[in-house]
Amino acid sequence: MAKNELISAVNSLNYNIVLDEEVLKKASQDMDQLFKDIKALLHETLDVFNDFAIKGMNTPTGWKINNLFLHSIYEPYANLYYVAEHVSENLRLACSHFQPVFQEYKKLVDELD
Repeated sequence: MAKNELISAVNSLNYNIVLDEEVLKKASQDMDQLFKDIKALLHETLDVFNDFAIKGMNTPTGWKINNLFLHSIYEPYANLYYVAEHVSENLRLACSHFQPVFQEYKKLVDELD
């Protein structure tokens, strides 16, 4: 691509940057709720499986089922739990770190009105 074509392509880009504190807070709250729901589901699934395992899984076949459960059901949910926890925490941090930006943005908007 020639230099002029590149400059023309860059100049044709149009971006709107929106600062929306409520959207960020809502995303944080929604992700926190998702994290709590996944955590509850993970614990409930493990409790049900443990009850089942205690009552009749102490056999070679039961051990295979236990292994299958751990690798195909529990581990993916546990990984999802850790991802949701990480995203939830990062959104909470973003809300607090961007608070001064939102405050200054509100002041600027008030001054322009």
